[in-house]
Amino acid sequence: MKYIGRGLIALGLIIMIIPTIGTLWIQYEEQSLYIAYLQEQQLQRQEQQAVEVEQKEGAEGVGEIDTFEERLVEKEEEGLLLIHKEEGEVIGKIKIPAIKLDLLLLEGITEKSLSKGAGHMTGTAWPGQKGNCTIAGHRNYTFGSRFNRLGQVKEGDVIILEVGDKAYTYKVTEIKVVIPEDLSPLEQPLTERKVTLITCHPIYKATHRLIVIGEKTESEETGHTVR
Repeated sequence: MKYIGRGLIALGLIIMIIPTIGTLWIQYEEQSLYIAYLQEQQLQRQEQQAVEVEQKEGAEGVGEIDTFEERLVEKEEEGLLLIHKEEGEVIGKIKIPAIKLDLLLLEGITEKSLSKGAGHMTGTAWPGQKGNCTIAGHRNYTFGSRFNRLGQVKEGDVIILEVGDKAYTYKVTEIKVVIPEDLSPLEQPLTERKVTLITCHPIYKATHRLIVIGEKTESEETGHTVR
């Protein structure tokens, strides 16, 4: 009986620590993916700078040449920037300081993306562009909280989308609950720059969808580095 009791205690301890181990593993996997993404971004910037140097050296006396970054900003402001990313590819991060949310942002809303973080709905506006940047996320019961606390967000709270070396800030202007068949949250405005977050609601039944909408502010930061 003594050994059975010890065995049951050991089994209980194992059951208790499994969720902790699972959470730590998810955090490690997400951090590894994000570091790889930042390193790739840094390499791309270095390659772009090298190309620009070659262009300038070969065009001396021809006139001023716009840098890659200047051309990118111009297209972005006009809402003409077309980004092509593979399904499940890390494109940045989404942060909501009010609920301490800090998630990987991946392309697509299939399970491949949503199992690792939040997913940018392919075909909707890119972060910072004109239109409605639509992002979906799970509300998990086990490992990885994802959008679990999205229901605690309030109007006026800030949503930050970090993509490349830019950080786009949106202020929450509307929160609502809709039925799954209501597709109005996916509408794409022609002039506004919005972000729409979508998740299941309520968390244990998922009969509806919780919608959090934000409008882009003038605030924009640059200079993300590998860390």
